[in-house]
Amino acid sequence: MTQRPMELADTVTTRRLRLPLVTADLAADMKAGRRHPDWHADFPREDDIDGVSMVSADSGPWASRLVVRGFDGLVCGTIGFFGPPEPAADGVPETETGYGLVAEARGHGLATEALRALLAETDRRATGT
Repeated sequence: MTQRPMELADTVTTRRLRLPLVTADLAADMKAGRRHPDWHADFPREDDIDGVSMVSADSGPWASRLVVRGFDGLVCGTIGFFGPPEPAADGVPETETGYGLVAEARGHGLATEALRALLAETDRRATGT
């Protein structure tokens, strides 16, 4: 029997950040170099474009997410999973994450806050609390 991966919220929110899923249309814009007015001047970075290359119409909640700062509403990076959790050798489901921010946004704890929020969301959904 195949286990269906748990669902995550389309947008995870913290005190300072919003982490919405990257849609297939937005990923296409990023790859094509079509800029959006709510993007930081240095976004997207090459790593952001690499990360969203895995996004498709059926990626679901385990794909790339934007890192949007609350104080100015600018997208300053991406964070996401490399697919849904898969059972590891010990039977415990695991997945990898990747993230990055534009240089100006680094050093303020935003990547740490974003990663903690996503991990808290996965833990909350896994335990049903």
